[in-house]
Amino acid sequence: MPRMRLLILLAAIPLLGVGCSEFLVTNAKNTLFRAADSGFRIIRESGEGFTRNLTQEQKAAVDEWLSSNRLNEFGDAQGTFYAGGTPLFNEATGETLDRFKYLFEKFPELKRVIEMELKKQADQY
Repeated sequence: MPRMRLLILLAAIPLLGVGCSEFLVTNAKNTLFRAADSGFRIIRESGEGFTRNLTQEQKAAVDEWLSSNRLNEFGDAQGTFYAGGTPLFNEATGETLDRFKYLFEKFPELKRVIEMELKKQADQY
């Protein structure tokens, strides 16, 4: 009787291997897809899509708006000094923000301002 159990167990081992390997491959694929989707979601939801696609004209419109409002390149009063030289660098985390992302978070109306400025420029031509 113990020999029979041993034979059954030995016969079942290859079958367990097939099931386990299929399980591992399926889990690996699912994990990979979840990671990729998570990365794409982070990019989509970060708001950087807008700032990443800014044209040179749009960036110039932002700088012009800052200048006309007597603000420095970071949207603060001209002559403002920053620890570390810039408000874009977080010394605690070591992260650096994109200047335009920083400005759009600070001035949500800036997107509308850019659209209006570009429309004015287009109307002039």
